[in-house]
Amino acid sequence: MQISIDAISAPAPPVFVHSSFRTSSTWFWTAFRRLPNSWAYCEVFHEQLAKLAPQDVHKYRADAWVSNHPDTEPYFLEYLPLLKAEGGARNYDAGMAFASMIPAGGFSGCLSAAECSYIETLLAVARSKERRPVLTCCRSLGRIGAIKRGFGGHTIFLYRNLFHQWLSYLSQYYGGNPYFINTLGYTLKENRHDSYFDRLADRCLSENVSDRVGFGPFVSFDAAFDAFVGVHLYLYLNASMEAAQIVNVNRLARDNAYLRQTQEQLLDASGLRLDLSDVREQIDSTGVAPFAPTDVAARLQGALDNVANSLSILEGSQAGTFGAELIRDYVEEQRMYELYTRRIRALLGAAQVSSLDHPDLKPTGREPEPIQNGRTEFFVRPVRFALKRFRQP
Repeated sequence: MQISIDAISAPAPPVFVHSSFRTSSTWFWTAFRRLPNSWAYCEVFHEQLAKLAPQDVHKYRADAWVSNHPDTEPYFLEYLPLLKAEGGARNYDAGMAFASMIPAGGFSGCLSAAECSYIETLLAVARSKERRPVLTCCRSLGRIGAIKRGFGGHTIFLYRNLFHQWLSYLSQYYGGNPYFINTLGYTLKENRHDSYFDRLADRCLSENVSDRVGFGPFVSFDAAFDAFVGVHLYLYLNASMEAAQIVNVNRLARDNAYLRQTQEQLLDASGLRLDLSDVREQIDSTGVAPFAPTDVAARLQGALDNVANSLSILEGSQAGTFGAELIRDYVEEQRMYELYTRRIRALLGAAQVSSLDHPDLKPTGREPEPIQNGRTEFFVRPVRFALKRFRQP
């Protein structure tokens, strides 16, 4: 048997994990980080990398803010070989975070020369350590196709139930951290070269920032919701057509067979034996603050129709079916959230009426029974609580 030298010296193909914010992406990254044969980068387009100095790496860690992230070493340790003494990762600039989230040529466009050089630098460091490069990011969904075409490897799209994700954005916002709501504004404002984002920005963003009485960078709470749904449906449906592997975090937590299938698919594609058995669902709360518009179902369907038209997606196609599932799952989770939290919201003074026409949510004159199903933990804190579901053994 003869083995070519080229086969022996061929570099290990990279793994790219594309996701959005508050989707359990940090937990997923830590599963790669634990492996002895991978070099897993967290948030490769994070704007902080433009100025991060080696002596400050230790400051960026899960316990430095209300992250709900798993306990792990500081996020950016893997970047130390790339950090300049004066600060900043080699070949990275802050404009890569949001301004080039969608390539100049749209979803079918190419990465810039600067982006290619930066990614090559990341891959070279990992390979110099004889590790498989794993690049993860929450700012890369719009360039998922460009990265795949430019670098190959195994492309993963990770997502979470949209209602759970939206609650996490709101929980952070109401808790004093507007960053995640603001990322929606950054995405729209800095990608107006994309016609769909340009129209969504015109409809939702507040331009008169200094005189604003809206919600974050948006004209109203409803506009912020429309931006969240519109941005994510657009990016998610495109990603579903580009990714070699789609990972539903909620299903990982609920379905053991799906979890094993996901691990096996990744092993076959990358040679990495990931252990995802510690997956958990956690659902944040807005307390007594608003969590959805009153006409949410109509807004969701309207957003899906707009995205389908923009991307020329046909009903019944793989992407069309995926979009319908995203909407269906959102609606179902909001219904359950309203059912399970009506009592605590009433006790806290909530007056929000159900925005979904669901018979289980109509007033019955009695309170629902406590939840004791073996899958759920209910935590009550002052004004805030989390609902956790656990996989069945």
